[in-house]
Amino acid sequence: MGWFFITILLPLVAPLLALLVFKLFPQVGPVPLIAPFKDGQLCWGALGFSASGLYEIFSPGGNGLASTNASTGWLAGMLIAALVISAMIAAGGSVFPKSTTAPPGVATAKHFACFFVSVVVTVSAAISYLAVHYKLLENHG
Repeated sequence: MGWFFITILLPLVAPLLALLVFKLFPQVGPVPLIAPFKDGQLCWGALGFSASGLYEIFSPGGNGLASTNASTGWLAGMLIAALVISAMIAAGGSVFPKSTTAPPGVATAKHFACFFVSVVVTVSAAISYLAVHYKLLENHG
């Protein structure tokens, strides 16, 4: 169960833990809770989930899903898509950051669209990685 905390939980809560460390430093005002996530930073975790899932699918030595299940191509495709999308969002969010508050007249969901998409991509990548890790699809080939 320790792998779950290190590979799934820690990448998702690391930005919040960083906020606790940053409280040690003087700042202009309080940091909003959305600040560490607003620009797609969750996608860094999705990158790790996708890479880990792909490694397990195609791990050398015949231990991967690819050697035991012929129908995992679509799962590998999903992980590759998540890898590419999350890389683009994570990089784009750092180049084009948003303010921590939505401007007047702009809906919160529209202003933080990068955050909401990163949540969907990260959850999808995590679920795919869990499916690979536990070989849930092994009997459906």
